[in-house]
Amino acid sequence: MKKKLLVVLLALTLAICALAGCAPADQSISPSAGPSQTQSASITAVDFMENSITLEQAPKRIVSLTASNTEMLCELGLEDKLVGVDAYSDYPESVKELTIVGDYIAPDIEKIIELKPDIVFASNQLQAELIEQLSSAGVKVAASEPTSYEQLLESVQLIGTLGGAENQVIEDIRTRITSLESEIKAQAKGEKSAYYILSYGEYGDWSVGPGSFIYDVMSMAGLKFITEGMEYSFPMFSIEDLVAADPKVILCDSNVAALEDLAAAAGYSELTAVKDGTVIFADGNIMSRPTPRMMEEALRLAKLIWEE
Repeated sequence: MKKKLLVVLLALTLAICALAGCAPADQSISPSAGPSQTQSASITAVDFMENSITLEQAPKRIVSLTASNTEMLCELGLEDKLVGVDAYSDYPESVKELTIVGDYIAPDIEKIIELKPDIVFASNQLQAELIEQLSSAGVKVAASEPTSYEQLLESVQLIGTLGGAENQVIEDIRTRITSLESEIKAQAKGEKSAYYILSYGEYGDWSVGPGSFIYDVMSMAGLKFITEGMEYSFPMFSIEDLVAADPKVILCDSNVAALEDLAAAAGYSELTAVKDGTVIFADGNIMSRPTPRMMEEALRLAKLIWEE
């Protein structure tokens, strides 16, 4: 129950941030992440807030303030450089042994500084003020939190470049992501109306909309979300409108509800997918993190959506 509440609260925080204008649906961020080598072997890259970050050499000490960036750093073979992570970073299992610098919403700035990181990877979605505070304290910070497939590729390049990953490792991961995109698209045999349950009931009926990573990637699988055209990336959706639309595909965060919960919930019990028991449950921990692993989960879901 505690885990479910934490997941829902984080989801709602993201949704509230979207409503406040932190992550508008038309957000367009294009980091220039290619390395810029000088005679002193310095590295320069532009992050998702369009800040130019220069390191005199490849970092030896890294702090990550989001679970997705932690996972990406490990994918890139940089786990041995990690000295601190946020409380939500739990994959791979080994990162749980690292120093916790606070939660995703309010990390401990003093603890981060005490770790003497060469660079900190943070979120441009919810940590803009924190990034400013750390930068003012002389800490190098790079912002990265993709909201689309294209930005995921850019994030790999950005984090890999500033983290000091091998060029071949960076390219291999980008190739793997591109391959997964092709496989996801190949599953679609047409188009199906869809709705993703991010939260429901007492926590509010929140879903994913344009400008969110889940929306972007699952649309590749032939899904036409009924939240299309909505202003925010994480919109609150009317239960009456959901029942009226009765989308063909209902996707649900597995941390938020089970089928029996939806079957007993007002409005949701009227949906055909709920009555037929065909709701598809996604691993919420994976789906909330824009990483190659999320692309793998999206492929699994796409196969279930279109299986004969």
